[in-house]
Amino acid sequence: MSYQPFMHPRLTGARFEGHAIPLEVLQDLAILPEMMTEVAKRLYLEDHPECHRTPNGFTDGIELVLTGIEPGSVKLLISLALSTMSLLPRHNQFYFERAREAVVNAIGAAETNDRITNYLPEKS
Repeated sequence: MSYQPFMHPRLTGARFEGHAIPLEVLQDLAILPEMMTEVAKRLYLEDHPECHRTPNGFTDGIELVLTGIEPGSVKLLISLALSTMSLLPRHNQFYFERAREAVVNAIGAAETNDRITNYLPEKS
């Protein structure tokens, strides 16, 4: 497995004083892999309108993992774990990176009462 830094969310506020993470926050973070996968698949399908599904194995050999907690209020390091056993090209990694940007922008839009659909593909 190789690990590539993917996200550095910084957790701030009273809940994170003392550089600690309440365990229930980990449940909230647990939705990130599913969210990123769904957005990556939709972005792929937008780029390939002739396809009705993503290729078999689109998510094989790639996953999100927590690889560190860094100084700062509480700053997490979430990485893409990439299988070194895969012989397939890493086209799926490109879509996960685009998905990260879309999700981060959608979160920012939600904070400013902007439309998140400006950043996330709508379900078709």
